[in-house]
Amino acid sequence: MQNIQTTTKHTWMGQKIEGFQKFLDRLLTVNGATAAVVWIFGAWLSGRAVAQMTGSNMTGWQSPPVGAVAFAVVLQLILTRGQSPFWRWKKILASAPGVKVPAHVMAIGVFTLLIDTVINGGGVFLIVRGLGNTDMWAMAEAVRAEGGALGKIVSSISTPTGDPTIAFIIAVSFMFGLVVAGLTEYFWHLEN
Repeated sequence: MQNIQTTTKHTWMGQKIEGFQKFLDRLLTVNGATAAVVWIFGAWLSGRAVAQMTGSNMTGWQSPPVGAVAFAVVLQLILTRGQSPFWRWKKILASAPGVKVPAHVMAIGVFTLLIDTVINGGGVFLIVRGLGNTDMWAMAEAVRAEGGALGKIVSSISTPTGDPTIAFIIAVSFMFGLVVAGLTEYFWHLEN
């Protein structure tokens, strides 16, 4: 009886080690390492958002306090786990037509992706707010000065003084937040 228990325990540990080995093997690929870098950047952005929500005065590229980063890492782990089934189902649907995604999987995946997007967007907002000081925005202003259809589009996202509107900055922040939230899973599941 004791021999059977030892074998079962050993098999269970072997399965855990095998799963961890698969994780390491995936992490050591180009796409796995890219996913890890994007995830760490997302956790840093979340740390900035958490720090701002708790009263820290963040400016520019300033790093958040360690406590905010620790909380953000845990938050990102939870959000990543919440989004994972959603991304996996997309892969299953692509390979098996006619299969329906369970409503709860879709709801949890979309909800956690939305939360992740908003938190990442909040973390990048102060950085994106400086968009009006970049050469890229100077190019947009040159297009606006020339007029034409493209100039009208630029005018719609600019203030009369030539700075980007706050609505445009918020939209860019949320788009950036969504890209960071989605890229981790994209690269993690992308074949090498």
